[in-house]
Amino acid sequence: MNASELKEIIQIVIQAPIEQFSLEYETVKLSISKRSLPVSSEENLPSESGYHSKPLMVPHHLERDTQVGTIAAEPESAAPIEIASPTVGIFYSSAEPGEDPLIRVGDSVTETTVVGIVEAMKLFNEIQAGINGVITEILIESGQLVQYDQPLFLVKPVGV
Repeated sequence: MNASELKEIIQIVIQAPIEQFSLEYETVKLSISKRSLPVSSEENLPSESGYHSKPLMVPHHLERDTQVGTIAAEPESAAPIEIASPTVGIFYSSAEPGEDPLIRVGDSVTETTVVGIVEAMKLFNEIQAGINGVITEILIESGQLVQYDQPLFLVKPVGV
């Protein structure tokens, strides 16, 4: 079983209406337990995950273990870097309906800049840029369904 198969299994379990899941296959043991706990966006942030959730009821394992906002590759030149969707869900460009978008083409971003939100099963996951740079292209419109690892933004790295 390789890493991409594990990611696929985890995504399926996250979206499934179950509370616990266990798998043992050869040398791999995987156990997932969904427990709803109140989470503040300021605490329990994974330092390298590149995302955090708005204060709401979030399965505990999502806040600590799931990486949201994947980046295609580390830049070796000034070529644009993709910020991809962390999960299947509905993409939103603003924090609330009717508000201005969180980010526009030409905006500078840091690793912690929130660039969008993906709603999956009534859980709102804020996507952080994960890189210092300038937004060069927005590849999706607010309200559209996005797939796991689908590119959402292109960012030109700055200071690399």
